[in-house]
Amino acid sequence: IFLGSLFLTKGQTALEEVEALKELFSLTNGEKWNHNSMWLTNTDPCYNSQLNISWFGLVCVFDGTPPNNTYHAQQINLQQNGLEGDLSDYNWTRFSELKFLYLQLNQISGTINPSFYTLPLYITNLSLNQLEGTISPLIGNLK
Repeated sequence: IFLGSLFLTKGQTALEEVEALKELFSLTNGEKWNHNSMWLTNTDPCYNSQLNISWFGLVCVFDGTPPNNTYHAQQINLQQNGLEGDLSDYNWTRFSELKFLYLQLNQISGTINPSFYTLPLYITNLSLNQLEGTISPLIGNLK
């Protein structure tokens, strides 16, 4: 029985995080962001070995412990970058190592998806957007 691989080859971003980043780009009108260099190119989000850069606003950490050998998004900083869109249905659970999330000063709308409260965040800033609803008591579960 072939179950497939959960991770890409050594030195690449975990596939589930690549898909999550692409979805974030799509849901927030990434083509019109103020800065979107390298996003949705044929390069790895966390590291382009030829240019020695990652996708704009992304800082990653390398998990070199076998069998993983993958990069994970540790910080997403897209503050004041022209993001527009509803993230109510966005699944945040795909970011297993995300510690810092800066999305303030954009036009993000909707409510905060419950999956957001499962992130291992140390710092987040979602202020000055168009978010609705109340903040869940689960916000206390963030690191």
